Amino acid sequence: MELTQTLMLSIAVAAMAFGIFLTFIPFIPGAVIVWGIAIITAFADHFDRITVLAAIIMTALMILCETRDFWLPVFGVKMAGLSCLTSIGAMIGGMIGAFVIPLPIINALIGSVIGAVIVELISVRKMARGVKAGTTAATIFLISYVLELAAVFAIFIVFLLSITLTQ
Repeated sequence: MELTQTLMLSIAVAAMAFGIFLTFIPFIPGAVIVWGIAIITAFADHFDRITVLAAIIMTALMILCETRDFWLPVFGVKMAGLSCLTSIGAMIGGMIGAFVIPLPIINALIGSVIGAVIVELISVRKMARGVKAGTTAATIFLISYVLELAAVFAIFIVFLLSITLTQ
């Protein structure tokens, strides 16, 4: 392996590690950042070390991760027997919480729970349903966060495996 290729791959790995760090900040798309670095590196390397198959797998992981906010709440709402408006309230509350509540990382979680509770209380007017909505919103938020972290690490591992196995 020549020096420029080694340097490029080292820079890519360092940038991806920074992308993984950014994943811990709510509303920063860590999977897209890590995936983008991997794909740019693959193109720059002419898919010599990062194979087309690895690029396809990393793309599938990124798409699965970045669409989780659309399909995951549907499962949670259906399982808990709550309204679709509750998931919308949780999503809007999470966005507002991320900017209004001065507690890093958990601000979006708090906003999401508050949004779900408010919408459920307005629509059903029962405290038990509001508490259930808040609990469900918190659970979905945490599962979503874990899925993002898993996808980011999986993209990174596929990248490293492709580099290692194509020497």
